[in-house]
Amino acid sequence: MRIKMLVNKKKGEGLLSVGIRYVLLKSVAKSCGEAVAVYSNVYLKNPQKLELGSNVTIQPMSYIEASGGVKIGSDTSIAHGVSIMSETHNTADREIPFKNQGMTYKPVVIGEDTWIGAKVTILAGVTIGNKVIVGANSVVTKDVPDYAVVVGSPARIIKYRGE
Repeated sequence: MRIKMLVNKKKGEGLLSVGIRYVLLKSVAKSCGEAVAVYSNVYLKNPQKLELGSNVTIQPMSYIEASGGVKIGSDTSIAHGVSIMSETHNTADREIPFKNQGMTYKPVVIGEDTWIGAKVTILAGVTIGNKVIVGANSVVTKDVPDYAVVVGSPARIIKYRGE
């Protein structure tokens, strides 16, 4: 019932709606730290497999699919329009349509004090380190080390923070 309430309350604007989503998320997520802000029109699929640290911000129009598990570290900011996927279609058998081959579930881990830019896509099985910046419109297909700044499709390291 609380999961349905969380899904149905995704459209509300303002601080009251952010607070209601936070209370609901605290009750259904695998774990949820303090001062988590989930803004309007964020879709959370399988929030019971979602782990959020403290001071996490998820901006509007983002989609988090947590079937395989998603862990987001403290002080992380997720900009608008981000997609995080912890499942992928199986495609090994060329004789069977891919939509009939089932799914593979792989956890996604995002470290602490990380900034995920607008319209980023993070694919299943990826680990993003601490203090990383992922530039807008990037597609993250492989692990990203601590302090890296990555951009592009697929995302690649262009520098490290502090350089």
